[in-house]
Amino acid sequence: MAALTADKELTFRGEPSITHFKAGVDVLYKGAFIMIDTNGYAVAGADTASCKYVGVCVEQCDNSAGSAGDVEVKVETGALGREVKCAVTSVDQADVGSILYISDDQTLTDKGTASNDVAAGVMVEYVSASVAWVKVEPGVNVVSS
Repeated sequence: MAALTADKELTFRGEPSITHFKAGVDVLYKGAFIMIDTNGYAVAGADTASCKYVGVCVEQCDNSAGSAGDVEVKVETGALGREVKCAVTSVDQADVGSILYISDDQTLTDKGTASNDVAAGVMVEYVSASVAWVKVEPGVNVVSS
């Protein structure tokens, strides 16, 4: 699946959000998976080494004319057991309970498909080959699958 080029509505179950300083010269779209890069700034989700997943972008954040840290992005953290219905690849019913990893800013995948294994959450319900409910939770990357 290609990276987002516009805002995307996602359906959540649960509660809250936090803010992070955003990296410069791009737009983070509502509904995008967000990671923290090696400099400590929020960037769009991607299968990128040394980044850590922190949540889902709550509202579009445009820093295309700015520098890193000029604006803050509001991020849904998945706290209090929140789950998100999202796009997935390379999963099936047997993956329920497994950790899923960032493929791009709107898609999660299984460990065998991701190159850099940026963990984003645990699949809690299989809907179809392209959709699943995932308990999105920063810090899930400290757990091995």
